[in-house]
Amino acid sequence: MKSKSAFFSLFLSVIMFTLILNCKEESSNDPSLLKMTTYPGIGGPPEGIAFDGINMWTANEGANVTKITPTGGMITYTGTGAQSIGITFDGNNMWVANYGVSSVTKITSKGTITNYNGAFEMPSGVACDGTNIWVTNNFRNSVTKITPSGIMTKYSGTGAGPTAIAFDGTNMWTANWGDSVTKITPNGVMTNFTGTGYNPIGIAFDGTNMWTANWGDNSVTKITPTGGMTTFIGTGANPHGIAFDGSNMWTANSGDESANGNSVTKITPNGIMTTYAGVGGKPYGIAFDGTNMWVTNNLSNSVTKIALR
Repeated sequence: MKSKSAFFSLFLSVIMFTLILNCKEESSNDPSLLKMTTYPGIGGPPEGIAFDGINMWTANEGANVTKITPTGGMITYTGTGAQSIGITFDGNNMWVANYGVSSVTKITSKGTITNYNGAFEMPSGVACDGTNIWVTNNFRNSVTKITPSGIMTKYSGTGAGPTAIAFDGTNMWTANWGDSVTKITPNGVMTNFTGTGYNPIGIAFDGTNMWTANWGDNSVTKITPTGGMTTFIGTGANPHGIAFDGSNMWTANSGDESANGNSVTKITPNGIMTTYAGVGGKPYGIAFDGTNMWVTNNLSNSVTKIALR
């Protein structure tokens, strides 16, 4: 009797353990675990997004930028160049890359706007190295460095079609539409590394490695400091923007006609992916505020806040 009782108890334990595992697996992929709040009212179709330490800012195709408070309040400032795409924060001001008129705009916290022209050719990505602003010139396979005093220097030789740019603490890196990345030293010396997924359009740093969002094959590529690459396939459709939350990478997936469009994907350091639906139409840009991910929804002129903590 004791042996039968022991066997029965073990059987029940196995069943309970299996049920618990199954419950955990199902809940880990449940979109309801992420609380999403969408706020309409952006000044124009938004593309890029950046955090200033308090508020989010979007670069909008309608020649303006929008400042968004943590609770979704919005102020739109007009006067940037046409088709503003990329946006970054330098510690005091926002900077926007205006693809449509080949210019860059500096915006103060109160919305005062200064436009810079003459050293850009269809700029799309923009990032700060702690002192200078760097801009990708998509049309000419080059980058432009802007000093705090407004001096501009152009460096040529990136991979084909630089789309986005990010800083690793020492060097700048561009994601190039022609399936490569370029590392750029502070003096403009360039090293190109080929072999990313197809059509990288976003780039972000995790503290050690660079990651690209590859629009053409629904993937991300992790790039080591020496250019070693690992590509992970399986994001939502057409990942566009990419951002780091301190532990994982996240992509905004812009393929609005697919089952996995209008979504975000979380990617662990080992490439394990979970895709969550429920953001607005055609998400492009993505940024982290320390607690939440924020996504720009280009098709619905809105942003979505995603609570992670």
